[in-house]
Formats: sequence, structure tokens, C-alpha cells
Amino acid sequence: MASAEQIKALLKSYVDGNDDHFLRIGKTEILEDP
Repeated sequence: MASAEQIKALLKSYVDGNDDHFLRIGKTEILEDP
């Protein structure tokens, strides 16, 4: 599972509008994490 820090990073990226960063983090650290 994603850690709280990873989730906070996702939310910050989303709020900042940095979609590329948001998608990259989401795919590599959350969706692929068992």
C-alpha cells in the first residue's frame, strides 16, 4: 500500500495542477505496489 507521505505527495501534485507528476507517481508507486 501507499504510505501516507506518498498519498500527500499525490494530493499536493493534484492541487498544484502538475498532472504529469501526479500520473507518474500514481502509476509507479500506487497502482503497481502490491
